[in-house]
Amino acid sequence: MPSVPRDYLGAGQQEPAATHRLVLPLGEHPRDLLPNRAMILWPYTDMSDPRWHFGRDFIMLRQSEGFGPTKLGLAHSESWVAYIVDDSLFIKSFAFLDGRIYADGGCNFETFANSEILEIETLSPLKTLSPGEEITHIEDWCLFPIEEEILIESEEALADWLSPYLQKAGIIS
Repeated sequence: MPSVPRDYLGAGQQEPAATHRLVLPLGEHPRDLLPNRAMILWPYTDMSDPRWHFGRDFIMLRQSEGFGPTKLGLAHSESWVAYIVDDSLFIKSFAFLDGRIYADGGCNFETFANSEILEIETLSPLKTLSPGEEITHIEDWCLFPIEEEILIESEEALADWLSPYLQKAGIIS
């Protein structure tokens, strides 16, 4: 029987997580002194939607039944996202090319959720192609089984829980 993930929801509150949870890292001080949170919202996104958690270290989004659509885009320089699905952890890594022009107000990462899906999409910089030219956009994917119950009481605990997976994925050393 797969474990039921639990996670941090802020202000000391915990509840069983929906089985689909997106985790976006935000950087740290003093390593990251420049802005890294250029955020684009779609008109139907409700910032008070309880599926969102905007923390100091992470943005998180739950996919849950009974909710309407929500969408957020980022100029995401941290270059990875994690997605907890049932008893698996999916980590996607990708590049942010500083100084390049991206679609949708500068987004290299977008996420959409409604009551049926949670989408994690990366975008390459915009480029006008001449006949015969091509463009390459690279994503690295890692999928890990989650064999233990996830009980995360803080963003620090989430970072600690993710750390060995990020090491296995080659994102941190």
